[in-house]
Amino acid sequence: MLYNQGSPFTPYDGGNPSINVLATRQSPLHANISGQPGYSLTGNDLLGVTALYAQYDDGYNNALPTPSDLDLGGQIPSIAPSYFSNSQPQNLPYILNQPE
Repeated sequence: MLYNQGSPFTPYDGGNPSINVLATRQSPLHANISGQPGYSLTGNDLLGVTALYAQYDDGYNNALPTPSDLDLGGQIPSIAPSYFSNSQPQNLPYILNQPE
């Protein structure tokens, strides 16, 4: 019945919707195919990501979140803050600075 008459509850009438590129490994949201930082870190490819984000068919007009302000340009931070007053900050990355 869904295939023949359709339904007001789905725009696909029993068919499969296309897969949004943002839900795949090719997504430019976090990094591009060559491994360079993507939109969420640097704002790169704003127009492309905005167009893909608008293709989500969830019934809402979702605003694209702004890129992170936490990106360090691909650099590893040198010291992690300490939240305990009696402890020293941890040198990073931890794997290279483990306690003896």
